[in-house]
Amino acid sequence: MAWYRTGTVAVTNGSPVVTGTGTNFVSNTQAGEAFLGPDGLPYEIAQVVSATQLTLAQGYRGGSAGGQGYAVLPTQSFVRDLALGAAELLGSFAEVRDGIGQGLIGDGTAATPGIRFGADQDTGIRRAGANALSLVAGGKDALVINSDGAQMSRLVVDNLLLAGVPDGSSHTVYKAAAVGAPILSIEQAGRLPIAVAYGVDFNGVESANAALAAFKLGRSTTGRSLSTSGTLNANGADYAEYMTKSDSCGMIAPGDVCGVDAGGKLTRTWAEAISYVVKSTDPAYVGGDSWAAHLPPRPAQEAGEDDATFAARLAPWEAQLEAARFKVDRIAFAGQVPVNVSGDFAPGDYLIAAAAGAGIKAVAVSEADITFDQYRRRLGKVWGVRDGRAWLDVQHG
Repeated sequence: MAWYRTGTVAVTNGSPVVTGTGTNFVSNTQAGEAFLGPDGLPYEIAQVVSATQLTLAQGYRGGSAGGQGYAVLPTQSFVRDLALGAAELLGSFAEVRDGIGQGLIGDGTAATPGIRFGADQDTGIRRAGANALSLVAGGKDALVINSDGAQMSRLVVDNLLLAGVPDGSSHTVYKAAAVGAPILSIEQAGRLPIAVAYGVDFNGVESANAALAAFKLGRSTTGRSLSTSGTLNANGADYAEYMTKSDSCGMIAPGDVCGVDAGGKLTRTWAEAISYVVKSTDPAYVGGDSWAAHLPPRPAQEAGEDDATFAARLAPWEAQLEAARFKVDRIAFAGQVPVNVSGDFAPGDYLIAAAAGAGIKAVAVSEADITFDQYRRRLGKVWGVRDGRAWLDVQHG
C-alpha cells in the first residue's frame, strides 16, 4: 500500500500534535501506522483527530517547523484488527450460523413463538410438539396442524365456507357417501351424536316446495325426510293442510269459515259448499306443501353479479311463486284454532257454518239448542276465549 504524503505539516518540539495543511488524515491514515516526520524519525500515530490533525504516541523530537514534508507508513495492523473483528463477529453469530443459517429455528412457546414479529412478540409460528405446527396469535395457539389434520379454537368465515368442494355459491359441506351413510355428524362430550345428516337416494331438497323456507330437507325413496328420537315442539297450535281454491274464492282471512265444493276446492259461496272448514291462523305443521313444486329452483345470485341485476332476474320467478301461492290456502284439520264468529258466543257452544247472504259465516249455537242439521255443519266446540276470539277444537262438519 503506497505511503501517504499529500500536503505539508507543522510540528513542535516535544509536542505530540501534528497539524496538516492540505491533508486528509481521516480517509488515509489510522492509529497504529507510522508517521515519518521532517526529522526523518518514525513515530507511532496514537489518534487520527481530524483531516488536518494527528496525535503521536510520543512528543516530536526534532526542531519546530512548519510547511514541512512528511510521510505516513501504512502497517499491517488493520489486517489483524479486521481478522479479530471478523472472529468476534463469527463468535457472536455462531448460533445464527448454526441455526437459522441452516434453516433451523427454536421451538418457541405460545408466549414467544420461534418465528415472531418485532412489533408483536406473541404472534407467529411455533413447534407445538412432535410433528405439530402452530399458528400463534396473542400468545394463544389459534391453529395447530399435525399428521391427523388441523385443530382450531374458532373459525370465522366472512364469505364462503367450503368443505370437500373447490367452489360454490353457499356454505357447503360435501362428502361422497353411500345411501344411509353419515355425511355430517354433530356431537357432544363423549362423542355422542346429537344430529346426523345421511346420504339419500332421491333428488334432495329439489323435491321440496320451491317457496322460501328457513330450512329444507330432502327425502329418500322411502319417503322419509326426518327421523327423531323425541318430540317435535312448535309454537303453533294446529295441524293444517294446503287446499286449492276455486277460481272465484278470492282471499280468506285467518280464522274465517269457508266451504269445500264438490270438486274438493275452497269456496266462499254458500250455494257451492258441501262441507265447511276454518282457515288456520298459526299452524304447527302444514301438509300438502307441494303447490309450488312445478316451479324451477329459486335463482341464486351468481359470482360477480350485482344486486340490481340479480333482483331483476329474480323478479319473474317471484311473480310466478306469488301467483301459485294465491291459488292455495292453509286449512286447519286438527288441533286448536281461533275462529271469527258473527254474534255472541260462550265456552261450550258449538260453532256452525251458516249462510251470510251468498257467503259463509260462523255462528254459535248452545249445546242444548243445536239441531242435528246444524250439528252436521259444525266447525267445533268453543272451549275458551282469548283476546275476545273464540278458540275451538277442530271438528269438520
